[in-house]
Amino acid sequence: MKRIKFYATTERGLEDLVAEDLKDQFNIKCAITDLRGKVFFEGAPRLIPLLNFAARSINRLVILLAYQKNISKLDEIKEITSEINWAEFIGKNQTFAVKSERVGYHDFTSLDMSRVIGKVIIDNIKKNTGQPVKVNLKKPDIRIIAELIKNTFVIGIDTSGLSLHIRRYRVYNHPLPLRTTLGYLLVRLSNWREEKILLDPTCGGGTIPIEAALFARRIPPVKFRGNEYMFYNLGIISSEMIAEIRNKIMEQMRLDKKLKIFCLDINPRHISGARDNATRANVNDTIIFLHGNAEHLSRYFKPHSIDTVIANPPYKVYPRERLIRFYRNFIKSLFEILSTGGRSIVISSEIKLLKDILNEMHSKFSIRKLFMYGRLLTGIFIIDKG
Repeated sequence: MKRIKFYATTERGLEDLVAEDLKDQFNIKCAITDLRGKVFFEGAPRLIPLLNFAARSINRLVILLAYQKNISKLDEIKEITSEINWAEFIGKNQTFAVKSERVGYHDFTSLDMSRVIGKVIIDNIKKNTGQPVKVNLKKPDIRIIAELIKNTFVIGIDTSGLSLHIRRYRVYNHPLPLRTTLGYLLVRLSNWREEKILLDPTCGGGTIPIEAALFARRIPPVKFRGNEYMFYNLGIISSEMIAEIRNKIMEQMRLDKKLKIFCLDINPRHISGARDNATRANVNDTIIFLHGNAEHLSRYFKPHSIDTVIANPPYKVYPRERLIRFYRNFIKSLFEILSTGGRSIVISSEIKLLKDILNEMHSKFSIRKLFMYGRLLTGIFIIDKG
């Protein structure tokens, strides 16, 4: 069967973590380029439903049609786009839209890119099939994604539609929700095993504990997403193949798998919301929800009793003295309840503050990642207790 070139979009700066996850979970070997937020790979068409249904670390899966460097002019984009047989992807009576993004200095806009590419596609299909094709910007059958990042041009077919980080199990939205894909990657970084005890002491809406439980119970994202994927409109995958892959994934679920996961937050509204989210995700029966303060973890847990802690503590809180006190108490409390050989993953934009406190306490730690999360430089700290 013909192999297809793909790229998957990721959180920018976490490409290597996603590549490791795709290798571990799907035996996919990814390439990382200078294009941030993307990993590239090849595979059979069956990867389209498989990754959309089951991948937990990616935001979008795109069929890669062209990847060309040293591009700076619209005429060059037009030429590259003209060489693609668009009738292979856009069928009779189907509509399409072009979503363009341009980064850098050029003498044209993103809208100019979309206009030129759209016209090429219309002309190309009419020439090859004699059939007209229509544009539908609001709800197209096929979405083309075109990007010119400085002088690198990439164009492809979106197979996902709605971003895959939207799991559809959230019925309660925390004011500052952690992306599900990031929550999952933190779980993977922690090396947590399902027979071990996991704690999120600042759980908010419960993303980290829920993603851990979903992963351990092998509950795939497709369980909550239904058929809302754009690849259903592509003629290159049979409905029989899609159904076979989906059924196989769903058969692997272990809904009765018992886990030892604790979810704690100082705000009772967040704990209630986290419980509602976990109920929707079919994992509320294996997570224990506690209303409590992360500065005093020894009030709720015995010394050295927790194997793994993953935390997304508050940041940019004022007055500053209050935040400093919180972090110092939290780290001290963390070491009291963390078992010997245990590991904690802390993600925070308070990089210097957290680093200073860990050094003061002579802690063994490393900063696994520095990346931009939204507009904030954020660090992922790995803290091991010897």
